Amino acid sequence: NIDKPLKDVKVVFCGDIRNNMSYAWMYGCAKMGMTFVAFGPDEMKADLDPAVMEKVNKTAAETGAEIIVSSDDSSLAGSDVIYTDVWASMGEEEAIPERVKLLSPFKITMELLEKTGNKDVIFLHCLPAFHDFETKLAKELDMSQAPVREALLELSIMGVLEERPYAGSFVRSPSGKEVDDHYKARALVEAYAASLAAQRITKEELKEMEAILDSMKECSDFEEFVDIDQDFHEMIIDAADNKVLKRLWSSVSVYELTYQTITLANKWTLVGLYEKHKRLYDVLKTGSGPAAMAEMYLHIDGFRAGVMSTRADKENEEEA
Repeated sequence: NIDKPLKDVKVVFCGDIRNNMSYAWMYGCAKMGMTFVAFGPDEMKADLDPAVMEKVNKTAAETGAEIIVSSDDSSLAGSDVIYTDVWASMGEEEAIPERVKLLSPFKITMELLEKTGNKDVIFLHCLPAFHDFETKLAKELDMSQAPVREALLELSIMGVLEERPYAGSFVRSPSGKEVDDHYKARALVEAYAASLAAQRITKEELKEMEAILDSMKECSDFEEFVDIDQDFHEMIIDAADNKVLKRLWSSVSVYELTYQTITLANKWTLVGLYEKHKRLYDVLKTGSGPAAMAEMYLHIDGFRAGVMSTRADKENEEEA
């Protein structure tokens, strides 16, 4: 909040003054009788939308507002609010190098804020922001930052990542109770799914499951094994032919915690993991629902016990 009448408030938009947020602030300030400065390069001044400027100036004349377009940093003096936005919108990534060169003199720095002469000046930014065009993850995936940000947000909602204010996204280590709860819930869901799958699985699905097992047997990489394991368990869920079970199974972050399980609890060899899944397949093939339920529960609970044991060992080592 600014403790003065609106007519005495001065707002400055820095950067790409053709930005839709610049126009929004410009018109809003004109409507409220405030002072607004569009602080940006002269090259962009010529590109301002004539229709917008006509409407803004007409409104300002009615309310007594002052609308200024300037590239001179003296126009910052007396500002109450400094506002900026991204220099390139989604889909304009190719223009970023050129925009950086053009707009760098108008980026928000402490030196720029000091030119306002107001120690209480408020700085605002319209997120999301491109903090680093050369983001490693975005480059590796050969895509813009927008879908990467969306994926990171989804992983945060799933509990795999945690967001730290002003720092970024970090892989989150689940607590012992969370891991224990996860596996107990997953054991119940998959055990019931296995009991249904044993009775409903088709010859074609069994043949496909055999192919997945062959891939497991030949696998020599733990990370690759996690992908194959995901396919194996998802096939059992699909064979159960129960949409409610599929939703429940998807909600317990199977892939993420399976990855953490295999990499954390290095109690199992790839050969041993293959044999565990081969036993599951053999029981499913018998068509016995109760036997499949019991085998699946023991399968998942065995992983739970291994992970919890490894966590306890690590905690004891850290305390020692």
